Parts: sequence; structure tokens; C-alpha cells
Amino acid sequence: MAIGDFIQLENVLTENEVHQIKSIVKKRHFENGQLTASGAAVSVKRNEQLKAGAENAQLENFIMQALTRHPMVQRAVMPKMTMPPIISRYTPGMSYGTHVDSPLNGRDYTIRTDVGITLFLNNPEEYEGGELEVMNNGEFKPYKFRAGDAICYPTTQLHRVNEVKFGERLVAVTWMQCVIRDAHKRSLVFQAHEVVRGLEKKEMSNSKEHLSAQQLYSNLVRLWAEL
Repeated sequence: MAIGDFIQLENVLTENEVHQIKSIVKKRHFENGQLTASGAAVSVKRNEQLKAGAENAQLENFIMQALTRHPMVQRAVMPKMTMPPIISRYTPGMSYGTHVDSPLNGRDYTIRTDVGITLFLNNPEEYEGGELEVMNNGEFKPYKFRAGDAICYPTTQLHRVNEVKFGERLVAVTWMQCVIRDAHKRSLVFQAHEVVRGLEKKEMSNSKEHLSAQQLYSNLVRLWAEL
């Protein structure tokens, strides 16, 4: 499902993959999340993060590839570069106050952060509170999906994580630089692509309408893509 720049990514990970990731994470070392915060975010960030390093590189890469190859990400986000995800843990009393993401971010390399993605690793009933809230049309909208699903949101918007009251919130967070940086242009390209797919589903491939839609989609990508 895609609504503007807010995109729900379903089934990024299978139930078994989520279980395996959580089993690995249980044995790893977490550190203060403020170590990776910058600017005003330092004073409002209260969580823990899996320590970056060679020990966790394979896990990060697995999650990154699962997100990048997701069909909706390919069609609607069109990622050019993706940051290795940060696995964050929130226990009772932890939260992340209202903030905006850094425009440039990275560890081994730097990307322009066009969109942010939060991949949920716990089911909603496993913890109370901990909703990701993103500003949309002047008000905060909450997101709290089942394990294996994710929300993709524009980094231009203020967002926050509500305090966890009970249980544990475990998520993987990452950012993507898009082939088309402008969100409105990405939305137009996505709409054109969906028209092409819709005609294909109606068995209208190679019809005049299908070829025209395909031409429009291709030319918009040529016009706006940055490689």
C-alpha cells in the first residue's frame, strides 16, 4: 500500500527470518543509541542500538538486501544507495522525541537521506506504546506494524517514537538515497508504473494504451533520474 510518500512494506521478512534475527540479536551487545545521534536529536534519543562492527555486518547486509529487493521499494522508492540498518531496542521508559533526520548520513559511505524505513521485528501485542509517529498533513500519524513489515516515510517530516510502557520494541532502521530525489516526481513515476502494471494484468500488453503508458514511464525516468 502506498499513500503519497508513506508506504507500507508487507512481508519484508518471513516469520522464520524474524525469529532467526531475534535469536542472533539476543546474543549481541547493545550500546547507548545517543552515540549515533547528532544535533538536537541527542537530547531526545533514549534507546539502545546493536553495536556496529564486523560481527554484525552479515546480519545488517541480510536485512538491507531484503528491504532493497522488496517489490514496492523497487517501484515506489527506486533506491540508489541504502545505509546498513541500525537495529534498535526500546525497553520500558525508552523513547525517541520529536526530531528530523540528518540530510546526509553514513558509516562506511555517505548518502543523501531521501526516505527513512523502520522495519518492525516484534509484533504489536508484544509491547505497549512505542508507536512510530510521523507528521503528515499537520498531524502525527502512528505506525505500529506486525513483525516483518515496514513503513517507509519521507525524511523531510518530523517524527518520533512514543515511550514504551511494557515489553520490548525491536526494529531495524535505515535510510535510502533515491534515483529520483524529488518526492513528488517519484510519486508521478510510481503512478505511471502502476498504470503499466494494471494494463499488463488486464492482458493488454503491447496494446496502444500499454505502449503509451510504458513510453511515459520510461521518459519520466530518463528525465528525472540521477545516476
